[in-house]
Amino acid sequence: MKPLLKETVGFLVICSRYPRFDSFVAKAKTKCAREYKSGFHVICDKRELDIEKAAAIDGPY
Repeated sequence: MKPLLKETVGFLVICSRYPRFDSFVAKAKTKCAREYKSGFHVICDKRELDIEKAAAIDGPY
């Protein structure tokens, strides 16, 4: 995946209900921040998001 990345990347999971905050979600957030300098966010509601904010570490809101 890294050779394909030229700009900022972010990880956004959209689900019908929020998964419990277990070690998988915590590890994914830490890995994304460390390796990709990007955010990993889980949202459960319907809204419009700005793509630059969704890729940011501090969140899509």
